Amino acid sequence: MNCSCNHRRPPPKPEPLAVSEAEAARLLGISARTLWRLRHDGRGPRHAMVGCSVRYSLAEIQRWLAGQTAAGATAGDGGVT
Repeated sequence: MNCSCNHRRPPPKPEPLAVSEAEAARLLGISARTLWRLRHDGRGPRHAMVGCSVRYSLAEIQRWLAGQTAAGATAGDGGVT
């Protein structure tokens, strides 16, 4: 039996292509300040500037995180300590 009313659920929101610096830090489990420091030291995930805002693609966050080693990473080799 089909309902003729308009009780349809709205379509789910698509995943964002990029997130803010604060959201990227939250996803990585680090502070925004640590992410800022990694970015300024050239050791963090690649980012894009959208106007005056820093944005991180979800794919880049995942790629960067996969490249980090759990053991033996030091501040000098790009690992988050």
